[in-house]
Amino acid sequence: WITLAIHAFTRLVLGFWLSMLAPSHAGVMMALRDMIRRHGRLPLMTITDGGSEFRSERVQKYLARYGCGHGFRPKSEPRYGNPVERLNLNINHHLTKVVHGSNEVLKTPRMSTSTHDPRNLALQTVPSLASALEKMLFVTYPKGWHSGVQDTPSRRLQDAAITQGNAWGKPVAFDEHALYQTLVLARKHGGLMRQRDGIRLNTHNYYCSEMVGTDHKKLTDLPLYDPEDPSYIYARLAGRMHRCELIDSQRRRLPPGNLRYYLDERIFLARSANHSDANRDFLVAMGEHYQELASESPSPSEENVPQERESDVATHARESEPTNLDATAAGTANASENVSSRDRHLAPISRRKRTGD
Repeated sequence: WITLAIHAFTRLVLGFWLSMLAPSHAGVMMALRDMIRRHGRLPLMTITDGGSEFRSERVQKYLARYGCGHGFRPKSEPRYGNPVERLNLNINHHLTKVVHGSNEVLKTPRMSTSTHDPRNLALQTVPSLASALEKMLFVTYPKGWHSGVQDTPSRRLQDAAITQGNAWGKPVAFDEHALYQTLVLARKHGGLMRQRDGIRLNTHNYYCSEMVGTDHKKLTDLPLYDPEDPSYIYARLAGRMHRCELIDSQRRRLPPGNLRYYLDERIFLARSANHSDANRDFLVAMGEHYQELASESPSPSEENVPQERESDVATHARESEPTNLDATAAGTANASENVSSRDRHLAPISRRKRTGD
């Protein structure tokens, strides 16, 4: 799912958010944050459809806090959303159909071969797709001819700046205050807070010093988290909002590199509806992708990081899968001798399940 913010007069893209999760107020808040990050401004007026994500209380309060108007398109009038729908058509034509693994070729299956079957080539992580989308929306698209405005979006913005004499929108500084205002409410959280492991949220545990002596207590309000940064959350403790940090053992397991879409993928994979084998394969591919990013821009702190920095599921998948599908019996026996201590601990449990004990 992609959430877009587009300038109606120039057709320029102001911000976007790409997510594997269903549309919610999180995508809207991240698109507004991306707009501030890129331009340092918020629009004077925002027009959206009548979706529940746009009518959420947190989005309404955020726009009202900065004095930004918010209007809704008329119901059953799709032509009022033409600027955004036209951009969705361009994305579908110039990006979705040409990425590695696109199923466009399946419309004419007899014109293709088994080597070009997209069902065997469809491997795309959210960061890699976002990188391609970033290049299209902010490099290629502004310089292309747009029939709706009879000009290129970038030249249209230059002409508007000359005639109006000032920039669009309201200036908003991109600082810690802006990050806090765009935090997202947690979904389906029981509110349990334990002194041993803190607050469990989005498959991670968070803790702060104010939790001492508050074992098995309920939070009065839902915690706030940052979809772009899994290292912290905000929770209301004793009537005040406190910043809770990710515990050290889980912080060391975070993959290196850019973590902007890491938490979104983790939340998606934690759903009970996903198959365990699909989750395992995706975690392995996701870990390799983040390792490639780290190799391009290594950090000094990575030299002292233990090998267990990868996610447990990805590590377990690499250790349990054979490295060669055509291995002989001797090779398989040698591979079984290198089973980790964690696998030896889990092996008796697996045998008990098979024997029915």
